[in-house]
Amino acid sequence: MGTTVPRVIAFEQIVIGEARRTVFFEGREYGSGISFFLVDNDPGQGPGLHRHPYSETWTVLEGEAEITIGEDRLTARAGDTAVVGPRVWHRFVNSGTGRLRIMCVHASDTLVQEFEDGVCEPSGRVGREYGRARSCSGKSRRGRTGPGGRFGTPSFRGR
Repeated sequence: MGTTVPRVIAFEQIVIGEARRTVFFEGREYGSGISFFLVDNDPGQGPGLHRHPYSETWTVLEGEAEITIGEDRLTARAGDTAVVGPRVWHRFVNSGTGRLRIMCVHASDTLVQEFEDGVCEPSGRVGREYGRARSCSGKSRRGRTGPGGRFGTPSFRGR
């Protein structure tokens, strides 16, 4: 990572999805060591089961989320924070009756995520709104991998 130039990144540069309710910041492009989603979901919305080769930390800003981490299901409300370790299958869903605003911080300067039904290599730019199940390019998790191995790293060994 090189020198970071002080600047403000405009909403228009990082908003994604047709509804324009989710922000996706990928740190590498801006000299940051993290990436994040700022998600605004309606009741029942959330990403499909997925995992990363690094940890992810969520903070609920508004509403209520049911967070699945491995076999555990947790309820997080405004002000609560939860963490999932590397390579653990996880998801969240808006389990409340109003909107869910949640910050999803990825301990990586690039997004790398594998959905239950496919593999996402480092993204470049996420083309659809986070919080809706989507297929990624690559193969299923059942022992097959995308280019360069799971998550693009030959050393990763998931279950």
